[in-house]
Amino acid sequence: MNSNISWIILDAWGVIYRIGQLVDNILIPFIKNINPEINDLLIYQEYYKASKGRINSITFWTNIGFEKLIPKIEIEYLENISVIDKDFYDFAKKIKQKYLLALLTNDVEQWAKMLLNKYGIYKIFDKIVISGEVGYRKPEKEIFNILLSQINTPPSNCIFVDDTMKNLYAGAEIELNTIRFLRKDSIIASYFEFEVNNFTELYNTITNFF
Repeated sequence: MNSNISWIILDAWGVIYRIGQLVDNILIPFIKNINPEINDLLIYQEYYKASKGRINSITFWTNIGFEKLIPKIEIEYLENISVIDKDFYDFAKKIKQKYLLALLTNDVEQWAKMLLNKYGIYKIFDKIVISGEVGYRKPEKEIFNILLSQINTPPSNCIFVDDTMKNLYAGAEIELNTIRFLRKDSIIASYFEFEVNNFTELYNTITNFF
């Protein structure tokens, strides 16, 4: 057991939000419902730029041809997202009795902040790093180093929880302790020492093994 653990770092999509793969599962279906002719590759390219802070959310909608629908389109998109895992609230309340809580997420800055406010969880986190705000995305090492610099903590004192293998491998390479959050409906094989299916299992794993 590592008695020096002080920070729990959570991913958003696939962890605190029940749905992973935001672009495939939420953004593209939403856009295609409005205009089925928009090319998937264009959506991926523009989202990638927005999630690295190269363009803002308004420019994203403009670049995919929705400029006449701004700002209504963004409001509709965010209001139709209903993905919070309600078990997160109880987990956060209990885990924060002993640890500090950070969020490390790949997303458009404006969207990420709006959703955190929508679900009333912005103030739950002691530190938040959003890819669109800092210019790097997981699994790039830079985004991990930015977070570690801001919390002024060595990686060995942190537990990083994510649903995506490549992000977890990147975290493990810089010596973060890692836990895979693998929901029961996932069909993706995993090979991590610690895997959990829900927040109850996550809490028990952290408190019993770290």
